[in-house]
Amino acid sequence: MGFTDRERTIAATVAVVGVGTAAVLVALCNKRKIIQRFRGPLYDQTIRVVTNAEECQQIVGTLRNHCRDYRILGFDCEWVTEKGKRHPVALLQLASHQGLCALIRLCQMKRIPPELGELLNDPAILKVGIGAIEDAQLLRSDYNLKVESALDLRHLAERCRVPGPYGMARLAEKSLGMQLDKHWRVRASDWEALELSERQLKYAANDAHVAVELFRLYADRVLRCGIFTTRKKWFDSLMTEIECFLDQRYKDPPKSQKGAASGGKNGKKKLLDSKNSVLELKRSMSTRAKPLYDNCIMTAPDGEVLCTCDRKKAEWYVIKELADIVSDQPTYTIRLRFEPKGRAVGEVGKYYQTPKENKCVVCGEKDSYIRKNVVPRDYRRHFPRECCCSWSVTLSFSFFRARWSMLCYGVFG
Repeated sequence: MGFTDRERTIAATVAVVGVGTAAVLVALCNKRKIIQRFRGPLYDQTIRVVTNAEECQQIVGTLRNHCRDYRILGFDCEWVTEKGKRHPVALLQLASHQGLCALIRLCQMKRIPPELGELLNDPAILKVGIGAIEDAQLLRSDYNLKVESALDLRHLAERCRVPGPYGMARLAEKSLGMQLDKHWRVRASDWEALELSERQLKYAANDAHVAVELFRLYADRVLRCGIFTTRKKWFDSLMTEIECFLDQRYKDPPKSQKGAASGGKNGKKKLLDSKNSVLELKRSMSTRAKPLYDNCIMTAPDGEVLCTCDRKKAEWYVIKELADIVSDQPTYTIRLRFEPKGRAVGEVGKYYQTPKENKCVVCGEKDSYIRKNVVPRDYRRHFPRECCCSWSVTLSFSFFRARWSMLCYGVFG
């Protein structure tokens, strides 16, 4: 059966419109990448210097508005070190995904508005950077500003298999194809000066802005965003993927020894330095300052107990409006607003539903214990999600932990 001219025209029109629509969607998705290619990753940068509480309140409000669309802030700090002694943090850098770089001169502010503390303490907004956890600790120590949901970008770089080392300048060059000014004279300059130079302002703004662009790149590699997936849904899924890295200090991998690099005698690498191993062992022997298990209860919409979890995780679901508080005393209990992917079934399910005791799994000691990863974290982070079991983490009395570690390192032969 043949087609009429009218039917052929309609079919051709539909095909052209379909191809055109697809082209527009692809162009919109790649718009930022195209602009970056010709104008650079920081093409939309705007620098705002803040020196008083009123300006700080205003800029915090703007940053919050930007975070409604994309809950990310580039985060960095600068300070002065004089004769080996560190001064309080002089400059706080916060950058949004829209290119706004707020340089907050804490050293010149007589009063820090509560709005800044609330922004930094908001667990729904990620603060990303290199050494973000260390910077957060300095703000807490110097100004009693608590930073929640800090993310060291080196975790994501490692997850995305970016070759090390993981300094900001190296990552910017390898991942974004741009050169950062990291001259020591700028890095060690006077950040408490009455007026900052143009070079200082650019240096400080770039550190926070590049952190946002690196996060964009790595986050897209960790979890691809489909054309028809909303940004909010994608971001919520991403948060689940990277939650294990939040507020976790990044540790550089051990450097290979010089003897091995140069070949040494017989070209053999020294696998174990007993002196260094004992030092590392002593560092890892400090006992926990607080219990590991909070035993908060998470329930399904119909009230069935799903699992126990820590307080911070339970509060995260409430903050994200994914759950409601059922009771706060004697046990903090939440009820999910959505149907979970799975439920507690069989013996495995009973394990997740049962409250965990804060005591050694060997002798029952309750006053002195250490968290022990039966499966090392460096391995576990690369496992498929369904293979990550909570029973691979146990509590052990410090004596048993010491014996375990010594046997692992071959101290006893």
